[in-house]
This record gives sequence, structure tokens and C-alpha cells, in this order.
Amino acid sequence: MTSLWGGVALGASAAGLMIPNIASAAISTSDHVITVGNGGAFASLHEAATAAALLNPTNSNWVLICMMLGNYDLSLESTELALPDFTELTGMSRHGCIVLGNGNKNIRVNAHNRISNCTIRYTGAGDRSGAIRQQDIVDLAMKGFLDIDGVDFDVYATELSAVWVQNMASCDIRNSFIQTSGIGLEVLDGAVFI
Repeated sequence: MTSLWGGVALGASAAGLMIPNIASAAISTSDHVITVGNGGAFASLHEAATAAALLNPTNSNWVLICMMLGNYDLSLESTELALPDFTELTGMSRHGCIVLGNGNKNIRVNAHNRISNCTIRYTGAGDRSGAIRQQDIVDLAMKGFLDIDGVDFDVYATELSAVWVQNMASCDIRNSFIQTSGIGLEVLDGAVFI
């Protein structure tokens, strides 16, 4: 069953302003904080995600990847950015932390992730639609969720989407803005709460 709750414009030239909510719980409950970028412990998001996986995050022990101010260009990497399960990717400033992606270089989430406090600019063509989308291993049996809070999306690709939700029990989007020349959200097997 697919459902969409709340009000948002979807489709060409769509923009939707979501209702704000409290800051992510992972920030206050995480025992592990990894910094990335200028002044951080790691230079790239890929290195930080690898380090996060080595910490073996769990539902009761999330890993927080905190982006320092700057731009993070995923197209410079050889693979998509794959976030480990029970990991949150957050920026220090919504307008000061910019993640750049293109059709085949995007953010791939696992079954349980949070993304907050940044801007995602997604352009170009490719066969992997979605600035944020699930990894291929995610299925409905995992009862996964994706929590997006305080993220601005600028999508400049008519056939690609800002967020692709597939095989997730739920995707919560709060305090976010989606600006696109194409598709805002693509939903297949799951629920999106806006």
C-alpha cells in the first residue's frame, strides 16, 4: 500500500514547504559522532560512512555523521554514498552544508536512516533516480524508515526525483523544501508522511 499524507505540490515545478518539527533524537542520544569536511576527522562523506559502519551502529546506538560547513560533491567519488544502517547524516548549517549529486551519484540509505540540516543539489542524467533512495538490499520485511528533517532539495533534472521511497515502512519529511523541474517524490511500496 502506498500513501501520501499532508499537503505538497508534486510534479513539474513543484515546491512544498513542510511543517517544522523538533531536532533529531539521534543528536542527543548518539555515543558516536563523526565529523567530516574542513576541520573534521574525515575529508569525504564516503570516508565518514566507512568509519560509521566500523562502529557497528544499532537501534540503541546510532552514529552521527556531522558535516562541517562546505560543499560535498558526490560526483567526485567512484560510487554512490551508501549510509550504514542506524546512521544520521546532518549538517552544521542548512545553507552552509551543500551535498552535490547527479543521476548516478546520490545518497543511498539503508533501512533506518536520518538526514537533516543541509541542502541537496541534484542534477544530470542517469539510471538511478532519486537524490536520496534506498539501497538495493532494503525490503519491506525490514520495517525501515527514513527521517528527513530540515533539508532543502534543488533538483535540476526533469526525469529524476528528489526522494525515491521504495520498500520502506515510512518516510517522514519535516521542515523541508523541495524545488524541482521534474518529480519531487517517487513512492513505491511504503508511506510518506509530510
